[in-house]
Amino acid sequence: MKRLKQILGQKKVDASPEILELTRILELERTHLALFSTRLATQQEKSGAANIEHGRMLADALHQYGTVVVKEEDGALLGNCLMEVAEVERHIQDSRADLSGFLSKVEAQVSEFVNSEMEAGRVLKKKYDKAKAAADKEAKKKSKNNKDKADEDEDEEDEDVDKIDEVEEDTTKQLAELTTAASLRTLVHMCQYADSLTQHYANIMARLSKAQPQIDKYKKQAQQQVEDYERITGKPLFVEIINDYVPAVGGPGVPLGSDAKKRAVVEFARRLKKNEDLLRMVVRNYQAEFKTNKLASRVPETDIGRIFGNASELYAAHTELFEAVQASMAHAPGSRRTLVSTALAQHLPKFNAQYLKYIANLGQAVDTLQKYERTRHVAALLKTCEDADSSGYDLRALLEHPAKVARKIFDWVQNIFMATTTSDPDFAELDRLVDVMDTFRGQIDGAEKDSERIGQLARVSRRMFGLEEDISKHPVRRFLKEGPVTIGGQARILVAFSDVLFVGTPFGLIERASMEGVDADSAKVIQRIPMADLKEAKDTEHSHAAPNGVTLVFTDTTKEPIIFNSPTSNEKYDWLLVFTDSIKKTAAKKVFGVTLEQIMQRAPVHEDIPPFMAQMLQHIEKKGLDTEGLFRISGSVLRVRESRDLLNQGATLDWDEMDVHTVVGVMQLWFRELVDPLLTNDLFSSWIASCTENKIGKPEPSPQDLHRLVGRLPRYHRFLLQRFIKLLVGVASYSAVNKMRSSNLSIVVGPTILYKAAGPSTTVLDLPFQQTYAVVQGLIDHYGTIFADAEKEREQFVQAEVVAAAEAERRLKEDRAKRKADERARRERVEQNKKEDEEAKDEVLMKQREVQRLSKRHDRERKRAEERAKFEAEERLREETERINKMRDEEEERRKRDDARAAELRRLEEDFAAEQKRFDSLERAALDSKAKKLKEIMDQEEKDRLEREEREKADWERRRKEEEEDRKQRQKALDDENERDRQTRETKRAQVAEAQPKCAACQQPIADDGVTAVGHKWHSSCFKCSRCSKAIAGSVSQTKDGKLLCSECVAASSSSGAAGAKSTNCATCGKALSGKIVRVAADKAFHQPCFVCTKCKASLAGGYLEADGGMYCQPCASSL
Repeated sequence: MKRLKQILGQKKVDASPEILELTRILELERTHLALFSTRLATQQEKSGAANIEHGRMLADALHQYGTVVVKEEDGALLGNCLMEVAEVERHIQDSRADLSGFLSKVEAQVSEFVNSEMEAGRVLKKKYDKAKAAADKEAKKKSKNNKDKADEDEDEEDEDVDKIDEVEEDTTKQLAELTTAASLRTLVHMCQYADSLTQHYANIMARLSKAQPQIDKYKKQAQQQVEDYERITGKPLFVEIINDYVPAVGGPGVPLGSDAKKRAVVEFARRLKKNEDLLRMVVRNYQAEFKTNKLASRVPETDIGRIFGNASELYAAHTELFEAVQASMAHAPGSRRTLVSTALAQHLPKFNAQYLKYIANLGQAVDTLQKYERTRHVAALLKTCEDADSSGYDLRALLEHPAKVARKIFDWVQNIFMATTTSDPDFAELDRLVDVMDTFRGQIDGAEKDSERIGQLARVSRRMFGLEEDISKHPVRRFLKEGPVTIGGQARILVAFSDVLFVGTPFGLIERASMEGVDADSAKVIQRIPMADLKEAKDTEHSHAAPNGVTLVFTDTTKEPIIFNSPTSNEKYDWLLVFTDSIKKTAAKKVFGVTLEQIMQRAPVHEDIPPFMAQMLQHIEKKGLDTEGLFRISGSVLRVRESRDLLNQGATLDWDEMDVHTVVGVMQLWFRELVDPLLTNDLFSSWIASCTENKIGKPEPSPQDLHRLVGRLPRYHRFLLQRFIKLLVGVASYSAVNKMRSSNLSIVVGPTILYKAAGPSTTVLDLPFQQTYAVVQGLIDHYGTIFADAEKEREQFVQAEVVAAAEAERRLKEDRAKRKADERARRERVEQNKKEDEEAKDEVLMKQREVQRLSKRHDRERKRAEERAKFEAEERLREETERINKMRDEEEERRKRDDARAAELRRLEEDFAAEQKRFDSLERAALDSKAKKLKEIMDQEEKDRLEREEREKADWERRRKEEEEDRKQRQKALDDENERDRQTRETKRAQVAEAQPKCAACQQPIADDGVTAVGHKWHSSCFKCSRCSKAIAGSVSQTKDGKLLCSECVAASSSSGAAGAKSTNCATCGKALSGKIVRVAADKAFHQPCFVCTKCKASLAGGYLEADGGMYCQPCASSL
């Protein structure tokens, strides 16, 4: 309301931040109102019409029973009490109906408000965002297109800004009104809800208050009649009388009196016997049938063990306790009586242990039973056992019954204790047993929660395929939520636990049809994300791509966030609540990646280092000092990761089951992930600066500097460093065995406890490793000098904490003893008051007897008057009696005829029963014969199967040997073939070397391809003109003496020959030279058309070769 007044009263509002804040508030209120509406609907369903109708039917049954009983002699008290209870029950159900109707109205109003008016706030925010985006886009467009017209468009831009401001102000005011309205509507709904609850319970209390005086009257009369019954018959009537109860912690009290303890013990034995009978049904009826009946032959022995657990042992413990209690009550005269407390003290520990073991297995038992209940054979077996069971319970109810009984055992034992006087020999031991049973009750709570947790994990794990771990074996893991989502447009299934999140892909129709145990809710796991790796879960703020999206942000900023979209907005908010709560609880228990001070704030007050670190140090000192390569050899990475996850969940690990290298790996990982290193970031430079070069040029710190720096460490860092270095000193003392001297340890351990910035991986190349090693080695070598004060300080701290804890424990014991003394004094006062009440009752009884004597005399006088009146009435009724006798004779005749017909009918029924018995015997004999034949067939099939397996095993062994021999032969053949190939390659290589061509110029072998021309091969360096010594790139000619000429030299020689030669005839046609001529020498010239190859008649302009008196082109010269 203040925000609304402030916004409406302002002339100018800074809208953008205000809109964001109001939207956040409105969305938060919408989320919680939607959750309230859902829970309200659930509450309304619980108090729905069906339950109310059942309550009214109960009231009608009680009223009808009371109406019948009240007509009987001496039944007025019971009948009136039954009718009174029926009226109270009917009034309660009427009040519940009124409350259910009102809750339905409130839920409808809240739901309508959430889906209409509060949804308008979302629409308003979207409109504002759209208008803002359009305005920003238009402004950018104008700014880009009109850079040279800034002065001209200044007025137009001012108008746009004013419009946006108006939109922002209107949006802000409307959102403020919606937010305020939401708060007021919520306040009104809460007041209505509280008022309805108050009115509902006020109506019930008013009716109960009205009925209480009458109920008290019935209680007193019932107690008086019980006492009269016991006095007349001399036998105790062991029932609980709801009168003068002594309040008992955690349960009802017991009536006090001279026989109060005996009554409590007898009641305890009676209830034990009842529960023993139910357990006997489980063991002798169901468990025996599962083990022997052929219908259950498909259920493995392991699953039968999971279903029944230690039911046999629990039944035996029940029997022993019942017999011991019974023996303590019924002892022979003159013999020494066994105290009840002694019997309980001897058998309750085993009794409690069996109950805890049974309850711990109950969740898995029920889950396994549900798995087989759907099968045809087991369902038939269960139906047979239920028909033979007279208790009316099915197997699941029988299995769950002991868990309900376990909670009541404390009340039964406490009832015996409360009925025991302080002078009784059993009092002290019963007092101790009450404390034991109180502890047992707490253990029962833990076992039930753990059983339910394991059962739920087992049910979820059956729907998850591809898991690399058994999720039900985790000691503290809890199931939170599962459901379908969309990630990156792909359908996925999320399964969230308290410590880990699994991402899976749903199976298709074909996969579900082809795979056993796969249904629509099953998924294949593709990703595992520890909750400790998540930093936060936030709403995607209704983006277009993910309108119901949730973003999961990792603590490791290098990892991309995961964005998934939920089917509905309610699902989204459920996921947000799940992730937010889980991440918060995980962070509260987290011990990796936090500061040492945060861990010690959660540790017990008398601890000086983290408890899990103390356990690891003790384990290594006890079992690992002589292990070779300690702190150098890595342990199992998988076990280290599992241990890290369990410690982050607050679990206690059994280090004795782990390899010592794995324990060291967990310790080093914890040191590396500390937010502030063990030797602290603040003192990093001081530690490095403490090192000076010694005579041989290596850094070495002085013990005095190290002692001074240790004293500057925070207290818990100093305590843990002293314990850790003490361990390293012990490791170094075994260096002859474990090969780990102080220098080796400093290299391995130094970077984990002395580094800068966020962790050892930060700027690794810049770390001064030599100084780091020197500091850690100095701490180890000079441990006695450096840590003398620290060790004394730690011991004093532990002693002080132990003294404080002992003092607190002493005060607690004194308070407990004082409370017990007060309780005993109160009970003595109650007993004294009870005695006084009994004396007063005896006096009242004397007066009642006098009143009864006077009443009897009055009754005798009244009876005489009634006899006289009766005699006079007999005369008047004699005639009526004769008529009635006549009618009675006629009725007797009819009855005889009916008896004759009934006798005939019984005879026919007996004949039918005899025939049915004979038929059953024949049918049973046939079934036994069939069962015997079936057993013989099954035995023969089992024998054939074993023989077939032996033959298959022999065949497999023979085939394996043959394959091994064949493989050896193939390998030998392959080796021979490879040898022949090698020899062939060497032969070819020698032949190639012998056939290698030689250069036509230098007569040396040509290693590469070289140059091929005019029928010869040449080195690339030798293939050049004999005149100009240039490399030949184009056409080539060869003289008679084998020398090469390039085309330029050939042309030059032709030109010079033509100019200086005398006129002659063509060397080819013999005609006189004329026109264009080609002269190849001083004495030889050709017509240009006649300058052709002697063989192919091709032009020789590209080069020629003279041989055998002719001139040839290069191709023809190569073929010569």
